[in-house]
Amino acid sequence: MRSRTRWAPFASGWALWLLGCGGGASSPAPQPTPPAEAVQAYTEGAVLVQQGRLAEAAAKFDLAARADPGVAQLWLAAARAHSANSAHELALERARTAEKLAPDDADTAEVFASILVRAGQLDALRQRLRERVAARPRDAYAWTALGERHAEDGEWDESEQAFERATTLDAGDATRWEKLGRARMRAGKPLQAADAFERARLIDPTRRFLDSLIVRLSIEAGDPPRALAAIRRLSGPASTPSQAALALAGMLTERQDPVGAATVLENALTEAPADTALRLGLGRVFFASERWADVESTLSPIPVGAPERVESMQLRAAAALRADDQAGLDAAFTLLETLRVEAPEADRPSIALQQVRIRREQKRYDDARRVIDEARKQWPLDDGLQFLDGMLHDDQGRRELALKTMLGLVERSPRHAGALNYVGYTWADRGTRLEEAETYIRRALEVEPNDGAIVDSLGWVLFRRGDLGSAEATLRRAVELMPEEGELHYHLAEVLAAGRRVEESLEAFDKALSFEKSPELQARWKKRRAEVARGRGRR
Repeated sequence: MRSRTRWAPFASGWALWLLGCGGGASSPAPQPTPPAEAVQAYTEGAVLVQQGRLAEAAAKFDLAARADPGVAQLWLAAARAHSANSAHELALERARTAEKLAPDDADTAEVFASILVRAGQLDALRQRLRERVAARPRDAYAWTALGERHAEDGEWDESEQAFERATTLDAGDATRWEKLGRARMRAGKPLQAADAFERARLIDPTRRFLDSLIVRLSIEAGDPPRALAAIRRLSGPASTPSQAALALAGMLTERQDPVGAATVLENALTEAPADTALRLGLGRVFFASERWADVESTLSPIPVGAPERVESMQLRAAAALRADDQAGLDAAFTLLETLRVEAPEADRPSIALQQVRIRREQKRYDDARRVIDEARKQWPLDDGLQFLDGMLHDDQGRRELALKTMLGLVERSPRHAGALNYVGYTWADRGTRLEEAETYIRRALEVEPNDGAIVDSLGWVLFRRGDLGSAEATLRRAVELMPEEGELHYHLAEVLAAGRRVEESLEAFDKALSFEKSPELQARWKKRRAEVARGRGRR
């Protein structure tokens, strides 16, 4: 058998063909010059390939192979050309000839496999690969090709086994390690998949895209240190351990794993206790997890002047409010006052709004009045402050002044849903200007169509206008939106009482009383329930 390496003088033409068809060739060593007829036919065939004239190229390669029949490379060239031209049987015939000449050559096996794939003879390819690995158990290419076939059919365990054998035989091929990682990933083995991807990444550092997979798999498998290392590689040499920890915590939070996120940040804080960015990140996680005391203990060490100070103070105040007791309300007010003084860049109107809401919640209306009056002098056109100003007037029993304030807000901001609702409900509750009241409330609903309080207002004005059917339907929708709001159940009770549906009305009164905490309203509604029970419907 004459060696195919005699074709070394034509390596450039062979490489040109390979670039066009995606194959590969072994490195030849110089040998005696091949027949001139074969050389000319091979050269012309390579040119024809580049011109896309595959049928003519195949004929030229056939001529070259017949002129020098002991060179497997020529038969493979002919096989590739016939396959690219969809002449699969002719291609297989040439490939078999090449295989007889070079049975152990990886190029021959690869060309044979690619022809069978193009021909759609996948069962034949699978059988061939099984026979090849049985006959040549150290053929890394054959094991790889067999793994790919199993992967194509979704047989991930079998694919993994084949790729494992291939990487054992050729441990320096990054592509085979990557394929093994993907098979393991699909087989539900995240840690083992990450191992394979890391090996591929070590062999070929340019495969940086694998780091994102390593991060995801490490998170899935509960291996934060590996995930952190991969994040550092993704972020580049400028990345710090704190930045990597924050990035990983963010990913864990997105995966609804606040415990894991907190653990990562707590570990990072142990190494860098003065890192205010880590503290803020951990505080956010605790806040999202409703761990209010932990929010305070984590964020309170952040000093004045730190970039995270403003947000940390806001989170601490919000956490204190969630404590739902007087001490928490006072703590939140004090934190906001401190923030107002020390952080000129903070949103001052927003701080004032929160402080007023706190004092209203505490029914400390005089304190709230001092805050709102000072704030409105500074920001007279702030809608939020004007709305709370009107609500505070209402709290203090100055209903006409409250109505005037809200009407002024509607005039300046015609789509302010809160002000529109207040005006419309006030008129409805008084039983006056009912048509205008309904118009205002419907305008509010255009802005906030799913606000239960506004839907309730519409039901109440419909009741006042005598449309009991529409009022009931509207109030039932309001109750669906805000099922634990006592006043909505009370309004529904009144509508049912007006329709002489006493038992249903009493049931609605009971629900209203179960949700209402105000002793004053409790007493009023109990009195009204007793009246309905005695047979007095509409008031």
